[in-house]
Amino acid sequence: GGERSKSSAIALLSTLCLAPGGIGSSEQITSVFRHVKTILNADDDANTRRHTAVNSKSLKLEALCLVRIMLSCKKHDASDIKSALLPILLSDICKCVQEDWYKVISEALRVLMEIPGLLVLGSATKAEKDEVATSLYDAIEPRLSEHDLDQEIKECALSASASLVSVLHASLSPDQKNRILSLLLDRLKNDTTRIAAIKTLSKVGRAAKSSEDLDLTSVMNEALEQLALLLRQQSRSLKQSALECIDTLVLCLPESDIDMDEGLFDSVLKDLGEIIADTDLHICHLSLSASNSILKARPSTGALVKGH
Repeated sequence: GGERSKSSAIALLSTLCLAPGGIGSSEQITSVFRHVKTILNADDDANTRRHTAVNSKSLKLEALCLVRIMLSCKKHDASDIKSALLPILLSDICKCVQEDWYKVISEALRVLMEIPGLLVLGSATKAEKDEVATSLYDAIEPRLSEHDLDQEIKECALSASASLVSVLHASLSPDQKNRILSLLLDRLKNDTTRIAAIKTLSKVGRAAKSSEDLDLTSVMNEALEQLALLLRQQSRSLKQSALECIDTLVLCLPESDIDMDEGLFDSVLKDLGEIIADTDLHICHLSLSASNSILKARPSTGALVKGH
């Protein structure tokens, strides 16, 4: 059909995802993914007329939105979605991250963000997780490392990396994990991405608390130092996010770690103590909670906690 009829069909399928039973069983899901594949592979070369190319990009965006809805809604069997997605669409979605239009790139990253959780729900094998983790890393890392990008792409890349590391960390190599963590630190230092980076670190930290495979000690010193500096900012929402992240990260610390800078706790606790005031009880509560978490993780800091 034409562009308009395809667009209408995608809209109908997206709505159908909300109905009981969703789009259907494995056969229907596979059929939809195959049609989406033809849309994602549409040729936008220089020989194509301008308006046709724009329509094709818009259709790609709508198709990616449909895939994201299918992955995130709870109306389909996760195993059916996984079994159809991996061989048919995964490589094409990863290629969309390399597109030129920022909306297509952002939506492709949102789709990739849903895939790690799908693998868990779909009872994926270790081989499947390893293969997918490598594909996702290769697609996400370049966008996470680039600086001259649209803000939406930066934030979506951070969200996708949070999903990848927190769920599929066991399928990533130590170098891959350290690379992503170092890039998160870079984003934390940037004014335009620090809120998204804090949310990403918090999600990764929650995963690290319940997993021995995810070690954050390589970036812990610098992450805590940067988060403590953010407590001096005027923005209340920034303080709140930073406090929640500190509370999460310090509980990831092993009982004894010679790589940790013990002097850092003095600095962090000092910054925490300076915002404990009855003028903002919620911030006060979060600051006290973070101080308590430091004390739990490092009982030796008892004197410092009392002093500040």
